Amino acid sequence: MKTALAIFFVSFALYLHTAGPGLVPFRDAGEMASTVHTLGILHPPSYPAYTLIGHGFDQLPLGNPAYRLNVLSGLMLSLAWVFLYFAMAALGGSLPALAAVVLGAVSYQFWVHALVTEMYTLNILLLAMIVWALVREHWVLAAALFGVGLANRLDLVLCAPALLFFLQPAYEKNKLSVSIGVRCAAAGLGGLLIYAYLPFRALQQPLFNWNNPSTLDAFWGTLTRRGYGSGLDILSQSYRAGENFISELSLYGRHLIVDFAGVGVLLAIAGFVYLWKEKRFAFYATALGFAVTGPLFIYLGNLPPNPHAVAIMESGYLMPDVFFLIAVAAGVALLLRKSWGTIVIGLVAVAAVAQAAFLYPDVNHRDNYVAIDFMRHARQTLPPRAMVIARSDVPLFTLFYGRWVESTRTDWIPLALALTNSPWYVAQVHHQASDLWMGPLHTLQDWETFAHLNPSRPIYGTFDAEWPSVDIVHASGRGLLLGWNETGVTPPYLEDLYSYRGRYRYDAYRDFFTPELIEEYAKAWFEAGRKAERDKNLPAAEDDYRRALCVKPTFAYASLQLGFLEATQEHWPEADRWYAWAVDSFAGMVKETRDWKTLPEPRHAIELDFAQALVHRGVSQERLGHPDVSESLYNQALAIDPANADALYDRAVLYWGKNWQRVVTDLETMARVAPQDARWKTYLPPAMQKLRTNR
Repeated sequence: MKTALAIFFVSFALYLHTAGPGLVPFRDAGEMASTVHTLGILHPPSYPAYTLIGHGFDQLPLGNPAYRLNVLSGLMLSLAWVFLYFAMAALGGSLPALAAVVLGAVSYQFWVHALVTEMYTLNILLLAMIVWALVREHWVLAAALFGVGLANRLDLVLCAPALLFFLQPAYEKNKLSVSIGVRCAAAGLGGLLIYAYLPFRALQQPLFNWNNPSTLDAFWGTLTRRGYGSGLDILSQSYRAGENFISELSLYGRHLIVDFAGVGVLLAIAGFVYLWKEKRFAFYATALGFAVTGPLFIYLGNLPPNPHAVAIMESGYLMPDVFFLIAVAAGVALLLRKSWGTIVIGLVAVAAVAQAAFLYPDVNHRDNYVAIDFMRHARQTLPPRAMVIARSDVPLFTLFYGRWVESTRTDWIPLALALTNSPWYVAQVHHQASDLWMGPLHTLQDWETFAHLNPSRPIYGTFDAEWPSVDIVHASGRGLLLGWNETGVTPPYLEDLYSYRGRYRYDAYRDFFTPELIEEYAKAWFEAGRKAERDKNLPAAEDDYRRALCVKPTFAYASLQLGFLEATQEHWPEADRWYAWAVDSFAGMVKETRDWKTLPEPRHAIELDFAQALVHRGVSQERLGHPDVSESLYNQALAIDPANADALYDRAVLYWGKNWQRVVTDLETMARVAPQDARWKTYLPPAMQKLRTNR
């Protein structure tokens, strides 16, 4: 018991020390914190167990609501380590169990999820308690916990085949009976009754009422996620079954090697050998649990290996990692039988301490104010009664929290772009702002109708909001946001009114979600540069573009614009330097689209921009007296985009007076791919005349 208490207090102290001061950037953290605080309905399947437990914990007088839920995540994972310790100790001894728990407690994914407002650590706690209850033959309790677990996350059902193998010793000893089975079924159904919260609470029209599951059809739709599909759900369907399996599985394998201090995989292999020889039922349970919740889940997910998809898939690593740690404990038990077994324990302890020290800078969230500042900066930007339209989860849900939990200002409202035509969401918004007209926001006409029917509410949006055409509607930057038909002089929010706490640099964080918010600042500085450039204030534009690059050094469009500014002033060495930066950044982006298996349309758009950057650098190299380099750059651009009119024209200029056949060929090609371009009309006739004359 003393060891178990030490496990709890040490792990909880670690998680509490590294917890964020409030809302921390994570995919659904803002939605979770907002909905749990107001006792609403989360996105399908709605996680009612987490909502109720979280709301109870939210009543404690401890910091702010998001911080309380961060602490709850750490508390639940610390309790999970205690139950896993007891379960693994029963299977292989207390010392091996302690070694496995210590490795798990300081592994990257477990540690990160212990610090954010999400339901994942509750899922791990319930799984750990179920395994412990089965090992200790508390079958009715295990069934009840399984029902509660399904009311938290339905993917716990993937563990069911593995968990049944823990019943094998009792079955062989005839300890199981029909009456026990009936009691287990009743207990499991009792746990599932938590789902009754959804229709009863939905009838009360809470502030957040996703899918409004107050009717039987809507309730069933919530459980089955019918009609709800995130961008990743849709994305996975864009690939053949299993197309992304090998790439995602290799990422999971790398996670096992790196995040368990390099020794975890070897210990787990030894553990499977030990369990096969000594506890066959535990081998089947552990191997099946690992295979189904790990590789099979990854296969079914079928997500491409881009950072966003990987960041979501990494949350799915936690359940297979539990079974992996059971194998690790068994491996330590096997090695302890050797005369040098104590050395293994020492190596595990050293590896765990080194792992904790190594990961601490990446995991520590205690100074992460990015989400807190983002919501406050956006709110600072807004005039009275404004609407803010957002698309991506992290900016959107951060604004949700900033409006309905953190803010004392009640005149503005954030809106989810993808949901503006969903009946349940329209009803929810009317409950929040009865004077607001809602409708689809796909085309320019949709946006114009939306603006016309909400004349008293200024329209703003995040930079990812898929505006129909920024140039057509003349949207302009207002700090972190774009304003629809923004007029007048806007205050310099980015420079004078925003405070920046922490590292506002895109590549300074290991996680995906913090940089996602930081990138919004790079886009905001870029938009400020565009406005300054339109206003003919070139020094200010250059300064803004440079600031965008300070936030995100690989922001290719900012370096491209800096090159353009220098080129317009005929500062060709400086222009070439910025164009080279842009070319390198675009080359990196193109490589990433291939590595990440990006869908053809967005990948092609980036390739076209890459070709244009190559053309611009070709011009600067030509002006600097390097025609061979210039020709090579034009050729590269045309290899990517054979219809690039600028590359064809500039290469024709390069050949002018030297090779009339190639000039004519390029200008004729230009006439076919860009018939509206006036340049070929001007220069093709004299070039053809020169070609005929020289023959």
